[in-house]
Amino acid sequence: MICQQCGKDTKEYKIISHNGVVQYVCLDCYQDNQEEQLFHLGSFLESVQSPIMQEEASKVCDQCGASFDDFKRTGLLGCGHCYEVFCSALLPIIEKIQGSTRYMGKPLSQDHDNMEEQIQKLEQQIQVCVQQEAYEKAAFLKKQLDFLKGENYGSK
Repeated sequence: MICQQCGKDTKEYKIISHNGVVQYVCLDCYQDNQEEQLFHLGSFLESVQSPIMQEEASKVCDQCGASFDDFKRTGLLGCGHCYEVFCSALLPIIEKIQGSTRYMGKPLSQDHDNMEEQIQKLEQQIQVCVQQEAYEKAAFLKKQLDFLKGENYGSK
């Protein structure tokens, strides 16, 4: 196999994708590509700097001894309790990365009939809201409906 980046003939190769284009590359080029793609948490955290984060820098988790500076350096918290200790500094970071601090994941597995019943109720409520010209409430209910149906309805 010929590496599509450096042209070196190699028996061991990896597959990478750039902007939807698939390439077969040697291990050296693959490693270089991985290093370019790394998310640099430290530089990201500098862009989110806030007075709260500066206050948190001196805090230390009373259960594992990890500091917020450790998190900034490694991107890892020491234990589950760290989430509570550093909550005020973590929330702005989570919001910047995910767009919200509210969980908007997939619905818990539910009985299919119950789900269909909920979908029908929401559709009826949306129709009533539109008739009453309560468009904001209708939009909110539509997001809930899309969520139940498993459709992607955008950010926030």
